[in-house]
Order: sequence, then structure tokens, then C-alpha cells
Amino acid sequence: MFENLFADVRYALRWLRRSPGFTLIAIASLAIGIGFNTTLFTLVDALLFRPLPVERPDELVDVFTTGGDGDTYATTSYPDFLDFKSQNQVFSDMLAYSPSINAVKLTDRSRLAMGEVVTGNYFQLFGVKPRIGRTLVPADDQPGAPRVAVISYRAWNREHTFTMRCHNGRMRPSRSSRAHAATPARCSTRCAAS
Repeated sequence: MFENLFADVRYALRWLRRSPGFTLIAIASLAIGIGFNTTLFTLVDALLFRPLPVERPDELVDVFTTGGDGDTYATTSYPDFLDFKSQNQVFSDMLAYSPSINAVKLTDRSRLAMGEVVTGNYFQLFGVKPRIGRTLVPADDQPGAPRVAVISYRAWNREHTFTMRCHNGRMRPSRSSRAHAATPARCSTRCAAS
């Protein structure tokens, strides 16, 4: 049985050596197909199969308002959110968030950082614990409270500015803020400021 297999393999190798053009096209086709399928599986796995890195992801809902122009996913003002939250009888808790792009001043340079402006209960509601420091708390929402920022684990590792000195690192989204924590490695939140 193995003799026949070895004979077939030797014959196939001789044939491939005699036609290098076909061999290159076959190998390139296989490489492209394997690469595409690997990429597609990685995306599908990350987006569909893995649960969100938060507690109870099956209980989360996103609530939107309808704009006057018929926009079904309109933004909500913070005062309207406070009204919704005070009159809420359906959900265990509510939070607000808004994507933002901020100029972050590091010690030797500035850079743009994608993030979210969020309410103080954001991390508590998602059940995300910081790797170091503390996350936002509802007291951070109070008028006059110092502005606080939470940076991602990726930013923590990328920027040597924050290495083990997070409590002293300064970030400046629009006004002065302090970096108080770094999120866990699998947390999808990039940057949050209250």
C-alpha cells in the first residue's frame, strides 16, 4: 500500500518539475485560497462567534431616538438621556456614550485618539474591571468633578509614557484629564472620558 503511495508521490513530483508554470499557478492559487479563507474565518470568529468581553452580553440593548427628519438612529442630548434614565421602568440601568476623536498630548508629542465620551456607570454596567487603577464611577459625572480618562491596554503598551506611571500621566482630550486606568486586554473600548 505504501509502495503505491510513494510511487504516486514520485510521479506527481516529476510531473510538477516538468511543468513549472502550472506548478507556480497551482501553488499561488492554493496560497490565495488558504489566505482568503483564513482571513474570512478570523473576521467571522471575532465578529459573530466570540461573545463580547463584557458581563451578560445577551442582556444589552441599544436605544435610539427618532429625529425630526425621520432619522431612526438620531443622537440624544445628555439632558434627554437624564430624563430617560430617571423615568426608566424597563431596564436595570442605562448609560450614555458618544464616539469622539481627541487630540491627546503625550510628553513628547501629540496624537489623535479614537474614543468615547461615556457616563460614569459605563464600566460598572459592562462589568469591565481595570487592569490597573480604577474605571469611571458615577461621581465622575457630577458638575465640577475632575475630568477622567481610561486608556486601553493596547495604548498602555504602545505608549511608553504610561508604563507603570498611569496615575501621573496626563491626557488632554479637550480640557485637562488624568489617565486613571488601563482596560483589560480583550476590552473593546478604545478610550473613554467622562
